[in-house]
Amino acid sequence: MLSFNLRNSKSISLVIKDHVIRSVTVNQNELTTPVSYGEKYLPPGIIRDGKILDRDQLLLFLEECVADWGLRKKKVHFVVPESHVFFRKLTLPKSVKKEEIKGYLFIELGNSIPLPFKNPTFDYVLLNEDAEEKEILLFASPEEIIHEYKALLEEAKVTPVSIEINALSMYRIVSRMDKVIPRIHTMFIEFDAHAISLSIFQDDKPQYIHHLVNASQSEQFEISRSRAEAELEFVGDEMVLMGDIQDAIGEIERIMNFYKYSLYKGEQEVTMVFLGGDHPYLHHIFNQLNENLQLELYSSKQLLKEAEIELAPQYLTTMGLAYKEVQS
Repeated sequence: MLSFNLRNSKSISLVIKDHVIRSVTVNQNELTTPVSYGEKYLPPGIIRDGKILDRDQLLLFLEECVADWGLRKKKVHFVVPESHVFFRKLTLPKSVKKEEIKGYLFIELGNSIPLPFKNPTFDYVLLNEDAEEKEILLFASPEEIIHEYKALLEEAKVTPVSIEINALSMYRIVSRMDKVIPRIHTMFIEFDAHAISLSIFQDDKPQYIHHLVNASQSEQFEISRSRAEAELEFVGDEMVLMGDIQDAIGEIERIMNFYKYSLYKGEQEVTMVFLGGDHPYLHHIFNQLNENLQLELYSSKQLLKEAEIELAPQYLTTMGLAYKEVQS
C-alpha cells in the first residue's frame, strides 16, 4: 500500500466512515493533547459499507472540513474502509524467500490465492519465519476503491501520503500509551454506531482481523446538535437496540472462542481487551463486555484520561493514525 515519509513536525490523519469524517493533527514526537482535531457527521445515503454512493455530496462535506480545519494543501494519512479489506492468514511454500514474498503474492493473488474481487492493492505482515514455513497475514483491497478515495482527497486539495487499516491505527496509539503487553494476545474493538472492527495482536503483529456491520439499527441514529458539538443520538426502539448490542457481544465471544480453539487448539487465548468507538451506548457496551468476558478491559475514555490527553474518546483511533511513520 502507499507509504511515504512526512518530514514536517506535525502529522495529520483524515478518516472517512459511512457516518462521519474525522481528523487529528499531532506533534510527531509528543504523546499529548492533539494540536487540533475535528469531526463532521454525514447524513445517511452518502456512503454505505464504505462504498461512496453520492460523490458530489461527499466532496462538498469534505471540502468544508478541509477549509474549517485548515487542511488545504496538507499531507494526510487515511484509512481504507474495512468493509472493503480482505484479510487472510497464509502459509507460503518453503521455496519462497523473504525478499520474494511480494512478487509471489503479485502473481498468485486471484489465482492460487482466491480473492472476492479483481485488481487488488495489497500488503502483508510476516507473522512467522522459520526453517519449515513462512506465515503471513495478507491485507488486500480493490484498487478501484483505493483510487476513488485518493482522487476524492486530492480533489478536496489534500495530499494522501499513506494508506492504513483501522486496526493498525488503534494498536499504535494504545502501544504508545505503554498499555500493550506484546507477549499476550490482545483484542482491540472499535464499536461504532454503524460497524464494529475487531483485531487481535500478539508480539506487535496482527494475528486476526474481522469487520462486522451493525445493519439492523444503523438508520436509527440521528445527528443531534443540542449541545455545543454535534453527536449521534439513537431515536429508535431502545429494547431492540439492547438486543442488537447483546447479539454483537455474543459474536465477539464467538470470535474469541474461534481464535482460541480453532486457530490455537486451546493453547492460546485473548486475555486483554481495549474498547473504543463512537457508539452512543459505549458505556453500556463496556459494562456488558466486562460482565460477559471477565477479562482485563480498558475503554478509550480511560486510556485518554490516564495519558492526560484532553480528547473525546471517539478520536482515539484517528489519533493513532496521525502517529503513523512516527518513531516511538
